[in-house]
Amino acid sequence: MDYVGRGKKQVMTYLFADHHSAFKRPPTPLVQQLLDLKVSLAGAWKLVDEFGEERVGQRIARYKHLVERGYQAKNKSGLLVDIIQDNGGNMGTTLKIPPK
Repeated sequence: MDYVGRGKKQVMTYLFADHHSAFKRPPTPLVQQLLDLKVSLAGAWKLVDEFGEERVGQRIARYKHLVERGYQAKNKSGLLVDIIQDNGGNMGTTLKIPPK
């Protein structure tokens, strides 16, 4: 399940698998990273297939950097997916980190 947006404008997307689904593919190390960050298996494969390993890997690093610096996301996996899907490439660079 993928979440986009917040509040009343939030959209949840359910991905139902068929017999050729991501569930029959063994996870790669990158897909496993996404699973460890609470992205569903089908969602992880969809992101890697759609955006490529290089972009997904770079965006995971950006997400981890934000979290390590103290950014508090209400939905961490949703934030990660939004950062990966951001075509402008700026999401995650403009978020405000609370002072320590």
